Amino acid sequence: MRASFAAEVVKLGKRPATWLIAAVWLVLGLVFGYVFPYLSYRGAAGGVTGIPPQQILAQALPGNLVPTAIQGFPLFSGALA
Repeated sequence: MRASFAAEVVKLGKRPATWLIAAVWLVLGLVFGYVFPYLSYRGAAGGVTGIPPQQILAQALPGNLVPTAIQGFPLFSGALA
Protein backbone atom coordinates (compact mmCIF):
# COMPACT_ATOMS: atom_id res chain seq x y z
CA MET A 1 0.00 0.00 0.00
CA ARG A 2 2.87 2.34 0.79
CA ALA A 3 4.42 1.82 -2.65
CA SER A 4 1.18 2.59 -4.47
CA PHE A 5 0.71 5.74 -2.39
CA ALA A 6 4.26 6.87 -3.20
CA ALA A 7 3.65 6.18 -6.89
CA GLU A 8 0.49 8.28 -6.85
CA VAL A 9 2.29 11.16 -5.14
CA VAL A 10 5.08 11.05 -7.74
CA LYS A 11 2.53 10.93 -10.57
CA LEU A 12 0.63 13.86 -9.06
CA GLY A 13 3.84 15.90 -8.81
CA LYS A 14 4.61 15.37 -12.50
CA ARG A 15 1.26 16.66 -13.73
CA PRO A 16 1.23 20.30 -14.86
CA ALA A 17 -2.33 20.81 -13.64
CA THR A 18 -1.21 20.24 -10.06
CA TRP A 19 1.35 23.02 -10.31
CA LEU A 20 -1.11 25.31 -12.11
CA ILE A 21 -3.72 24.90 -9.37
CA ALA A 22 -1.05 25.49 -6.72
CA ALA A 23 0.00 28.70 -8.50
CA VAL A 24 -3.60 29.90 -8.80
CA TRP A 25 -4.12 29.14 -5.11
CA LEU A 26 -1.05 31.19 -4.19
CA VAL A 27 -2.04 34.12 -6.43
CA LEU A 28 -5.58 34.19 -5.05
CA GLY A 29 -4.24 34.16 -1.52
CA LEU A 30 -1.92 37.07 -2.24
CA VAL A 31 -4.50 39.11 -4.15
CA PHE A 32 -7.27 38.77 -1.61
CA GLY A 33 -4.91 38.83 1.37
CA TYR A 34 -2.78 41.80 0.37
CA VAL A 35 -3.83 43.62 -2.79
CA PHE A 36 -7.47 44.21 -1.89
CA PRO A 37 -6.74 45.25 1.71
CA TYR A 38 -4.02 47.62 0.46
CA LEU A 39 -6.40 49.14 -2.10
CA SER A 40 -8.96 49.46 0.67
CA TYR A 41 -6.37 51.26 2.80
CA ARG A 42 -5.49 53.62 -0.06
CA GLY A 43 -9.14 54.42 -0.71
CA ALA A 44 -10.32 54.59 2.91
CA ALA A 45 -11.08 58.19 3.81
CA GLY A 46 -11.68 58.26 7.53
CA GLY A 47 -12.58 54.60 7.93
CA VAL A 48 -15.34 54.22 5.34
CA THR A 49 -15.13 50.43 5.72
CA GLY A 50 -15.64 50.63 9.47
CA ILE A 51 -12.05 49.57 10.13
CA PRO A 52 -9.43 52.26 10.81
CA PRO A 53 -7.01 52.65 7.88
CA GLN A 54 -4.01 52.04 10.15
CA GLN A 55 -5.38 48.61 11.11
CA ILE A 56 -5.95 47.72 7.45
CA LEU A 57 -2.36 48.70 6.65
CA ALA A 58 -1.01 46.74 9.62
CA GLN A 59 -2.77 43.60 8.35
CA ALA A 60 -1.23 44.06 4.89
CA LEU A 61 2.37 44.47 6.07
CA PRO A 62 4.88 41.62 5.60
CA GLY A 63 4.97 40.97 9.35
CA ASN A 64 1.47 39.51 9.07
CA LEU A 65 2.24 37.36 6.03
CA VAL A 66 1.82 33.99 7.74
CA PRO A 67 -1.44 34.71 9.64
CA THR A 68 -3.01 36.34 6.59
CA ALA A 69 -2.00 33.47 4.33
CA ILE A 70 -3.24 30.83 6.74
CA GLN A 71 -6.59 32.57 7.12
CA GLY A 72 -7.22 32.83 3.38
CA PHE A 73 -5.91 29.56 1.98
CA PRO A 74 -8.70 27.25 3.23
CA LEU A 75 -11.30 29.40 1.51
CA PHE A 76 -9.55 29.31 -1.84
CA SER A 77 -8.57 25.66 -1.64
CA GLY A 78 -12.20 24.75 -1.04
CA ALA A 79 -13.26 26.80 -4.04
CA LEU A 80 -10.58 25.25 -6.24
CA ALA A 81 -11.39 21.72 -5.12
